[in-house]
Amino acid sequence: MSVSKERIEYFVSLLIASVVIIIMSIIYFAIVLIVVKIAADLVGFDDLDDSFGVLSASILVLAILVSSALHERT
Repeated sequence: MSVSKERIEYFVSLLIASVVIIIMSIIYFAIVLIVVKIAADLVGFDDLDDSFGVLSASILVLAILVSSALHERT
């Protein structure tokens, strides 16, 4: 049973795309976490617990990723 060259190329491109998506998600998370912390400071929640900031950022990043995945290409 031989594996064709096209399947190997497809698998490698799928692997590279997955790694890029994971890296982009981490970058989005870091940016959103910074924005959430700055916004909380501006509004007056100076003592915002870190776990609530991380929870807010993770929910926002999840919404960004899901909405971009579901967005219809025009």
